[in-house]
Amino acid sequence: MIKKFLCAVVCVFILLILSSCDESIMVVRFDFGQYPRLIYIVDIDTELDFSGATTTYTQRDGFQSDEYPLVLGDWVEVQHSIDFTMPGEYEVTVIMHLRGGQFPLNFTIQVIDDETYRQMNQSPNAKGTAGRYKTQALAASKSAKRAIKSGNITKHVKI
Repeated sequence: MIKKFLCAVVCVFILLILSSCDESIMVVRFDFGQYPRLIYIVDIDTELDFSGATTTYTQRDGFQSDEYPLVLGDWVEVQHSIDFTMPGEYEVTVIMHLRGGQFPLNFTIQVIDDETYRQMNQSPNAKGTAGRYKTQALAASKSAKRAIKSGNITKHVKI
């Protein structure tokens, strides 16, 4: 009888120790630091480009991380139904799978035709390769800001 009682006390003590893990370090929000590429060209681009994309996270205690590269892998899932042969706007969801839950980051990309792309690059500010990326970044930035203001992009998710 005493052995059972001591065993129960030890089990309860172990459970209390395990349950008192520091929850202040629990991640409660993910954000994009730098968005992935937001403009794609019909029939030229065939997949999403996440190079240069970064994320940040916020812990329950308010700590905010530095920006880290977004690396696709086992704990990062990408969901979309993009048709790179049809111009339009498409919703993309990046889901971070962590022990604390799933954290979706939503954003909108544009697939544009080649003519629209050429018109964008004929602006006086667009010169050569540097102009191409500057124009694309400017258009993506304006598009993202409009989408965030209109509620079409969820920049972060809180629990």
